[in-house]
Amino acid sequence: MEKLHEITKVLLPKDASFSPSQVGAYIVDKSINIVAGPGSGKTTVLIAKIAKILLNNPKAGICVLTHTNVAVDEITSSLRKIGIPEIGYPNFIGTINEFLITFFGRKIFYTLFPEKSMIIVENDQFIKLFNIYFDAIKPKFFFKTGYNNPNPLLADKGVNFILEADNTLTVTSKVKDSYKNQFEDAYLSTLSSGILTHDQSLIYADLYVEKYLSQIREAIKNRFLYVFLDEAQDTSDIQYSILNKFFCPDSQGIQKFGDPYQAIYNIYDGNADAWIPTASIEDGQYVEINETSRFGSSIASLVRKVCVQSYDTFCSLDLIKSFQPYIIIFKEGEDCKEKVKTLISELERDNEVYFKNSKKDVIVAPYHKHIEKISDYMRPVVRKKDKSPIDEIVKFIIQNHDILIEEYNLKQEILKLTSSKVALGRFISELLSVNEVNKVQLNLHLGEILNSTTVSGKTFNFSNSEFNFLKSKLNSLYKMSNITTDQVTQIDSIDLGTIHSVKGETHRSTFLIGSCDIGWGDDSQNLFDLLIPYLLGNIQGAEGITDDNIRDITIQALKFAYVSLSRPQFLAGIIIDFETKKRYSSEIEQLSRAGWVIHE
Repeated sequence: MEKLHEITKVLLPKDASFSPSQVGAYIVDKSINIVAGPGSGKTTVLIAKIAKILLNNPKAGICVLTHTNVAVDEITSSLRKIGIPEIGYPNFIGTINEFLITFFGRKIFYTLFPEKSMIIVENDQFIKLFNIYFDAIKPKFFFKTGYNNPNPLLADKGVNFILEADNTLTVTSKVKDSYKNQFEDAYLSTLSSGILTHDQSLIYADLYVEKYLSQIREAIKNRFLYVFLDEAQDTSDIQYSILNKFFCPDSQGIQKFGDPYQAIYNIYDGNADAWIPTASIEDGQYVEINETSRFGSSIASLVRKVCVQSYDTFCSLDLIKSFQPYIIIFKEGEDCKEKVKTLISELERDNEVYFKNSKKDVIVAPYHKHIEKISDYMRPVVRKKDKSPIDEIVKFIIQNHDILIEEYNLKQEILKLTSSKVALGRFISELLSVNEVNKVQLNLHLGEILNSTTVSGKTFNFSNSEFNFLKSKLNSLYKMSNITTDQVTQIDSIDLGTIHSVKGETHRSTFLIGSCDIGWGDDSQNLFDLLIPYLLGNIQGAEGITDDNIRDITIQALKFAYVSLSRPQFLAGIIIDFETKKRYSSEIEQLSRAGWVIHE
């Protein structure tokens, strides 16, 4: 516990300390599921546990798997503050995809296609290339006179990969016999080109793990004594399945952190969660971090009510005095955004702490189409980020020097070492800061950049014209804006976004649009209709619903409400239209008596 005191001085604000449930999660040293509610300091506890191990033994053998590079950066930067500057072998901190694809998926790819570069693309890009191959061999009935049959969609075709004993790949499918051979040949040709999707790269990883499972288990067991899985609820079925094949709870301390009630990435696929921590309660492999410092008791009570399972243990430390929850009612012709702004202004006048808080105020909804009803909202256009200078330099080296290494691998190798990054900075600076390039010096810089990578020892002899071409591309990059459109749009100090876009954020105020339909077709239902019995406290959880469709859409509604209404520190609200108010006038009166504030 002495180390915890030293660690908390770095990680927590002055005079702050770990809560009892945080301490309980910190000290547990066995394989366990750690369920951490919104704002409970889950990441802080995870970092403290990692620091405790590495301060005792820098080569302890820890494996930390997250879902985003942002999370990786947060963990590593916090460890540096504690006094752990480098995470060297045998330790690993990275994303699940990086771990599975780099160590397993790429190995099977280069076994299958040793002369190709592995390029992971979006689904639509894979489909475009598949169509090119399929068009060249598809049966004649696809070209009937007066009617051109569209190429088969790739979804739901039961495509399966088989790794043969001779290390070749076979593709099978469940398409019609009339074009089965052509479909499978075109699919395999697309894969053979080196193009594959993210999901396919995970299938490759699974093939490799299955082929060498006993060796991988032994290697993993010998390298990693501790395994930490962060945001376990966001792990997909295939990711979770692969990890469970080679991580051994009996010989390794495997700890999974997350909040299963925030699992919203699977809500369109039947709400089938890969990680179900409550199943391990009876085995003693379950602990909670159930005290939140994000918001006060009024919001904690609301969050408990909209949880998909009973969560009576979740409570607030009451470090923040939150407002009672609000229902904001707008009439036809009224701008609900302006109504929200008026409410915020009124509360700011009466509450100095709320007024001085710098967090944002956000209106959220399940889908973009629901927010588009709010004035001035424009659905974000997803644009790919421009290539970075390192991307262009790596591409330049590979394309012009006959190096058989995939761009991603080389980029990651360069960025791993400080010496390579320093040399990279010198190279860019010299290339862009002079009128006439010095090809001798620049070629030497390239050698310095690659000195500790798998292509070290190469000598470079690029010409002035080649360097000038690269210089023009880098100049263009620096002149172009690298700002990309996010999923959250700001309108006059009020942010608008989907619930997916705000997951993981902390707000000053969050308002959920309740007068909207979720689900599809005949199964769609009004969100507020689904939530009202839970808001009243008449029902808890969705376990008792026997109808599959109703249970599925109710779980969607509860997850939407749980994620969105657990974002704010001070003010949580639900926005409904006047028609919804009339339909539920009696229930809204009950909410008012229970402490909700009705704002019309």
